[in-house]
Amino acid sequence: MKRIGTSDGRFVDGSRRVPGTPVSADWLNGMQEAIAQVLEHYDGQVDPENDRQLLDVLRHQVAARFESIAALRAFGGGRAGQAVDVAGYYAGRPGSGSGVFVALGADKTRADNGGTIIVDAAGMRWMRLGKTFDLYDFGASGNGSADDTDAVERALAHAAATGSEMMVPAGVFRLTRKIAIHQGMSIKGCGYREKDAGGAEKLTGSWLFFDHADKGIEFDGDAGYFTGAELCDFGIVRPQPAPVDGVEWTPADAQWDIYFHAMASATVSNVMHLRSTRGIYAGGNVGGNKGTGRVDIYRSRGCWFKQGIEIDHCYDVLRIDQLHAWPFWLDHAEIHKYMLQHLDVITLRRCDNPLLSNIFTIFARAGLRFTKSSAGSTAKFHLSNADFDRGHLGVWVDASNTNGITGQAVNYSCQGETDS
Repeated sequence: MKRIGTSDGRFVDGSRRVPGTPVSADWLNGMQEAIAQVLEHYDGQVDPENDRQLLDVLRHQVAARFESIAALRAFGGGRAGQAVDVAGYYAGRPGSGSGVFVALGADKTRADNGGTIIVDAAGMRWMRLGKTFDLYDFGASGNGSADDTDAVERALAHAAATGSEMMVPAGVFRLTRKIAIHQGMSIKGCGYREKDAGGAEKLTGSWLFFDHADKGIEFDGDAGYFTGAELCDFGIVRPQPAPVDGVEWTPADAQWDIYFHAMASATVSNVMHLRSTRGIYAGGNVGGNKGTGRVDIYRSRGCWFKQGIEIDHCYDVLRIDQLHAWPFWLDHAEIHKYMLQHLDVITLRRCDNPLLSNIFTIFARAGLRFTKSSAGSTAKFHLSNADFDRGHLGVWVDASNTNGITGQAVNYSCQGETDS
């Protein structure tokens, strides 16, 4: 398009003595052609019967930035192939859940999943562009107070449908009910830190806040035995009452943070449990028809109060390596007393071939407890490089094991606590 042929390329008004800028037919024809090219590009052809055609095209193309997902849903004039930018999942919170969406003209069936597919008021499907998506893309707030359960379930449904990972970005995601999963899936964070430089609690990185007493995450293979459960690089936190000097302290009772049932394989790596009553359980059904297969737990850090890790019906190999059990929340005398009376860090029931290495526990009733279940007892355990510090019992083979257990232990130490 050519600008008007004045010295500065701008129109000027005329007066009685000085004429205004003359508009030539050549310039008007050039303007008309530029407008026609825009209409043909975005609308296919110039419609001589539609005086609003240019306005409609400009409205659809220039208004290509929306403040929120709700604003995109309210939009009813998209065209196939059109791309729009959404500033944030919620209005007034730019950046969180933002993204680029493209209109899918031919698709009239895909449902709105609240994250990667949004359906607008006219039924147009908008697909979020990208290869990986996190909880913010499905509407999570991550501020530790808003209820993010629905957003997490939307993200899990997408991961289940596409075979992708569920990414937990930096934030504290509050959940008010159990998350149930019935297939193999990876849930991955970006790491975690529980305290600031001064030692005060400050949750940074990826955290799941289980603000309820039920199980936190449950993988259940009863309906279909499956492999590939993987959890790594995030922290878990539960609410607990604050201790008071000289007053007997009791934690809020809650179920397991992570619960595996009838799984062929499961891996937990670099997951922290902060203020947790119970940590990780893996088990199966009586009789071994759907027991627990391979279980790998690496670099686990736990502030547990009753039970850290319990394994039962495990007929493959259990590996626990680099476990650190410590009252990371508060180093308080009343908490120590409770843990010394109640906490069993590792409990093994029917467990074949467990390989345990590089274990540290403190203030525990038992660092490692062997007890019997309806499926039997532990056989051929291997324990190496363990320190059970300031606890009641290091290794406890309780009275339920009437036929004993088999295994070996090397390079481990146990130090008692005088008031245990």
